[in-house]
Amino acid sequence: MPGKKQPPIYKVRQAKLKDVALLAHQRATMFVDMGVIKEEAAIDLEQRSSQKIAKMLKEKEFFGFLIELENEVIGSAGLTLRQALPNPLDFDPTCDAHIQNVFIEKAHRRRGAARYLMEYIIKWTKDKGIKKITLHTSDEGKPLYESLGFSYTKEMRKM
Repeated sequence: MPGKKQPPIYKVRQAKLKDVALLAHQRATMFVDMGVIKEEAAIDLEQRSSQKIAKMLKEKEFFGFLIELENEVIGSAGLTLRQALPNPLDFDPTCDAHIQNVFIEKAHRRRGAARYLMEYIIKWTKDKGIKKITLHTSDEGKPLYESLGFSYTKEMRKM
């Protein structure tokens, strides 16, 4: 139909070592945007995150995913795996996946990029035989994750 705007064409790819600085930068920016840390602290967090992400990527303990629009990275997310024991809901689990640091650049938010990225990651975990996925969310992200089938659990934390 003439004049009708086409939806964005996103592409998701798995991060490589060359992408570590970008993953760390977007991770730190996410915490700034959420108001958890100030800009000054983001610099240190970014540097420390780069070192840890690089190590974990090499050891296949962390998997990064980048979403691109017209060959420009507009967002990212990370995923860690942990071994799982049999439980009442799954007697033969492979491992659990934990998604973290879902981030979309401000100019691209509310256009379907986060949903596209999450759907890709959910399919990736399913293809690997992973049945349980967890994540923590901000209030802003909650409606998206609920629409993708995530629900609240009774997790507790001590720091």
